[in-house]
Amino acid sequence: MVDYVEALRKLGINKDDIVYVASSAVGMIWNPEICNDSCISLRNYITEGSVLMPTFCSDFYKEGVFDLEKSGTICGLISDYFRKMDGVKRSRFSPMHSVATLGKDAKEISELRPETSYGESSVFGWMAERSKRVKLLFIDCSINDGMAFIHYLEEIYKVDYRFLVNLSGKVRDFDGERTISIGWYAKKEGGEFLGPKIAGEFEKTHYVKSVIYNNSEFKVCSLEDFLNYFKTLMDKDKNVLRSKKLDSKYVYSRLKSHIEVDLGKYTDEEIQIFYDALNYINELYIYRRRDQGTPFITHPLEVIKILQKEFKVEMTIKDILIALMHDALWVDCDNTKNDIRHRFGAEIVDPILLFTKPHILEKREKENSDEERFFQSFIDMEERYKYIKLADKLHNLRDIKNCKDVDKKEKYLVNFNRYVSFLQKESYENDMYKRILGKVMEELKNVSIVG
Repeated sequence: MVDYVEALRKLGINKDDIVYVASSAVGMIWNPEICNDSCISLRNYITEGSVLMPTFCSDFYKEGVFDLEKSGTICGLISDYFRKMDGVKRSRFSPMHSVATLGKDAKEISELRPETSYGESSVFGWMAERSKRVKLLFIDCSINDGMAFIHYLEEIYKVDYRFLVNLSGKVRDFDGERTISIGWYAKKEGGEFLGPKIAGEFEKTHYVKSVIYNNSEFKVCSLEDFLNYFKTLMDKDKNVLRSKKLDSKYVYSRLKSHIEVDLGKYTDEEIQIFYDALNYINELYIYRRRDQGTPFITHPLEVIKILQKEFKVEMTIKDILIALMHDALWVDCDNTKNDIRHRFGAEIVDPILLFTKPHILEKREKENSDEERFFQSFIDMEERYKYIKLADKLHNLRDIKNCKDVDKKEKYLVNFNRYVSFLQKESYENDMYKRILGKVMEELKNVSIVG
């Protein structure tokens, strides 16, 4: 084990500090040793204060249930490791933006009952009240990876580009199961969120200290300095974190080097529609991550790449838009559905409904029969939509190979067998299905149930 206590001392962190670890660090996802050693070092050093890590979770709005113990986190491997440590308590009344706490404040924080995810009554408001004692710690990541306190300020300043949405769902914990509601300030359409860019500028100031220790970079700043820096900007213009207009081609240019979509055969008008759709979906997914920690926007782009490059499907621009937005209704289903219908038409949103699981559409908890119903909707799809769904399943299969959760992996593969059986049956008379089956079987050879 590497002891990181010396790094914490060099950064000026004290034993009685409240340390918030911004753990959305993608760079840490595949390094369990750093996760383990960092968590143990923090536990051993912060003996008179508290350590907090975000354990944000999408289960509340995706599945309709937040399980205090079982629901994972989209904030990376370190926060998932930390929440399972002895003595750590996870907040149970903020199901989308929960935090895990170890130390003397753990019980108080776990019982906070916020009205909104980031407001004054939330854990972020709690820390803001104690900002002189709070240190923000970043391990192998940039300060622009931690936007929680920027969202806190957006809510406090009541910025014009966000609006209040009340979300309801079930919470399951040691007191049983109950329905709760919580407010969340969602983004309005248009413009670009500049929080990460301005946080990057803050990182260059004298407020941020950093040390390299055992090939890992540790950065720290006081929450008081962080908040004051942004308050100075927002006092002049509360909407300073949002540009008035975002060039949708710029969004694509940032993603293009990461994943290529072939637009060569489309008209200028069709390409502009794609840019607009990409801008929209990037805004929708900007804070969502895959279970592996990668930005969620990469998933639909990979699906399109599989369709074009591997399946060799001839796609219309309509097909591309449907593939790009096939998971869109998982986020605020009714509002997103109406938004897509208004922007891109019923011919886009109606097929997307076919890719959305029944419990999401019906606003209820998932039932055992839902997977069979969902598969039956696949059977009833037009052929071109089947190709999109199969590309989606193939990309998920490639991700699930590296999943450490054995139960989740096994559950996925059991459900996936339905699609394999379909392909085996149809491949005798359909060359496309034969090609897809070959890709699937190649991936299945490398999948092990062992975590």
